[in-house]
Amino acid sequence: MSRKRDGTPARALWRLELERVARCALLGHTEAAWVRRVTSSGSIQCCFWCPTCRRPVTADRYHTRGPFVGPGWLHATLGLDAAEIPVIRHEVAYHLCARCGRTTPCELHHVAWQAAFPDADDWPKIPLCPSCHQAFTRGVEAYVQRRIQAAMARASRQTA
Repeated sequence: MSRKRDGTPARALWRLELERVARCALLGHTEAAWVRRVTSSGSIQCCFWCPTCRRPVTADRYHTRGPFVGPGWLHATLGLDAAEIPVIRHEVAYHLCARCGRTTPCELHHVAWQAAFPDADDWPKIPLCPSCHQAFTRGVEAYVQRRIQAAMARASRQTA
């Protein structure tokens, strides 16, 4: 059985953590509040953050597709302005960046495009530091643009 550094069995700690989160969910996440984060690409994402559970509980409360919603949804559904919501910083996890290997606050890069796949949050995510995330996103966008141009060139040759 694995043990934490203080000698407590990991299974017992996990059970206590689950009980704490379950109690909070049963009480309706009374401490939760709207927060926002700005990703390395500059997009704003908002979530209903529970400090007790230390996780977004947006989908639990509002039955959204995933944990984060855009400012447009927030304004249209609840009449809230994203600019007035506090920025959250402590939910960013420290991981090893999968590209450069540095231990920094990483963003989780979606393997599946969120615009193309409604269940993108269920797909694996890769921890990337902000600079690697930007570089990766630029590379993917350039690749997609080249594929579109090649397809358009083929289509124009076939019609000519």
